[in-house]
Amino acid sequence: MIDTIFLSEKRENFLLMLLEGEADMEKIREDLDVTSSSMLPQIKKLREEGLVNKDDNGVYSLTTIGRLIVNNMVDLSLLFRVFDKNLPYWYNRDLSSIPAHLLDRIGELGDISFIEPDLDHMYELQETFVESLQASSQIKAVVPFFHPMQIDLYADLAESGNSIDLLLTESVYSRIRDEYTEKFSILNSSDNVSIAICQDCINPVSMNVGNNFAYISLLNSSGRYDHRDVCSYDKNAIIWATELFDYYFAVKEISGMD
Repeated sequence: MIDTIFLSEKRENFLLMLLEGEADMEKIREDLDVTSSSMLPQIKKLREEGLVNKDDNGVYSLTTIGRLIVNNMVDLSLLFRVFDKNLPYWYNRDLSSIPAHLLDRIGELGDISFIEPDLDHMYELQETFVESLQASSQIKAVVPFFHPMQIDLYADLAESGNSIDLLLTESVYSRIRDEYTEKFSILNSSDNVSIAICQDCINPVSMNVGNNFAYISLLNSSGRYDHRDVCSYDKNAIIWATELFDYYFAVKEISGMD
């Protein structure tokens, strides 16, 4: 049954579609962008497995067992779609700073894009990141490692009136305060900017969440930042990343930091 469901993208998409409601062949063709001839053999297999019904009017629906199975396969299906994008990348990521309840839901990142700079621009902020931030009126950012251009960008956005919540590690906060006094003054004095500090030992994931995007920078398995990032514009990804920000903020509060 696992093979029947997951070894065919057409079958998997068809089952997920039926989870939303019944469908006839016209709707199937339209919603899944397929032909009748390509779908009928796939539907036959699902009916033989007892997952799909067809009534006298040619309308398809999930059986009771089918609905139970598909309800429970959604999270796994989402997980596969995230990891299948670039499995070697995920093999080499340190995910230990993501709490278990959110790691279990990492499939909610959805249709992710992998952002990797060319060698000539390795140490510059990625264009996707900059444009996404500039298009967001509200920003939540976790900053565990220092990048001067990123601080400049936050200061510029603060002066433009963007609402920014910054969660900085102690070392990043100290460096901005001591070495980038002008930018620190802008951020620290802006009514639309809030700054919180978390202990370095928390080792949070670097991330930015805006109105319409989530941008995450994960360390590799050696504990180093290799300039390979993940970006998603899915609604669920934004919710997931916001919850991750809130988790780190709560840990910060528990730690007793000001």
